[in-house]
Amino acid sequence: MKQTARKILTIIGLLLFSCYYAGTTFFSHTHWIDGQQIVHSHFSFGGDGTSHSHTKAEIQLIAALSSFAIIVAATIALREVDRRLLEVIFTPEVARFNLFAGHSTSLRAPPVVACVA
Repeated sequence: MKQTARKILTIIGLLLFSCYYAGTTFFSHTHWIDGQQIVHSHFSFGGDGTSHSHTKAEIQLIAALSSFAIIVAATIALREVDRRLLEVIFTPEVARFNLFAGHSTSLRAPPVVACVA
């Protein structure tokens, strides 16, 4: 069950990142709002993508959604890497490398103590 959930989350993260990357790479355009040039990118249906306008609220929403999408995708994608890295950094060396320090690999039986009464 855990492996299936992990695979599903990985696929969802990969899809989110792919959509974000495609949206920011292929659909960039500029707008002039209140004398300031705004360069952003997003998918739009119909037209060449530059023949539309945005309000200030729409620009802020596009920026917030873009930031949210990349944060979620990066968190899901790097979750496993971070967990393994933290295990290596914070696991004590004694626990990692000396697990079998007191054990022997010989085939000899343990000594027997006999009590004679």
